[in-house]
Amino acid sequence: INPACQSSVLKMTRSENNQGNDSLLPEVNIRKGRIEDLDNVVIFNSAMAKETEDIDLPPETVEAGARAVLEGGVGASYYLLELAGTVVAQLMITLEWSDWRACNLWWIQSVYVLPEHRRRGLFRALYNHVRREAQTTGAAGLRLYAHITNEGAHATMNIGRKPNLTVGRCGKDSPTTITSALQLESGRVLGLGKLPR
Repeated sequence: INPACQSSVLKMTRSENNQGNDSLLPEVNIRKGRIEDLDNVVIFNSAMAKETEDIDLPPETVEAGARAVLEGGVGASYYLLELAGTVVAQLMITLEWSDWRACNLWWIQSVYVLPEHRRRGLFRALYNHVRREAQTTGAAGLRLYAHITNEGAHATMNIGRKPNLTVGRCGKDSPTTITSALQLESGRVLGLGKLPR
């Protein structure tokens, strides 16, 4: 990611995070992941694969994948949400270059919130944070992948917008290769201008 796009720790109040959801703690820290977060990210990614697709990923593969992101070796970044200094949620942004738009699309992936912290507005806080960053960098849009059978994710993704939900198959009707893509913003991020289709 372009250094101009990197964020510092962001402290937000309850109203900035979740528009008044009283179940959200008064202050959260959202920051980019760093190599010291490797253990948390590996645990979260493994738990997410098991929970959403009933897959036991090889630990060495999960570690190698997370390490590549945290060391800046690929076009992706983790954003971590801390409560009282403890990481309780994450998402990953991957960049897709759009030659039609001459700028990046930001894809939200690897969203995970510890079960005991769900339904408290933490995904919304992470989403709002990366949405602002995407806008700042001039991204063409912000999109989210979720496995088609992950109904909880689909319900969470509908964050006050009518989703433009499309389904794509990467293989021969294999349920593990079916994903849905939700374009959370169309045109420039936050509707700052329509792009050609």
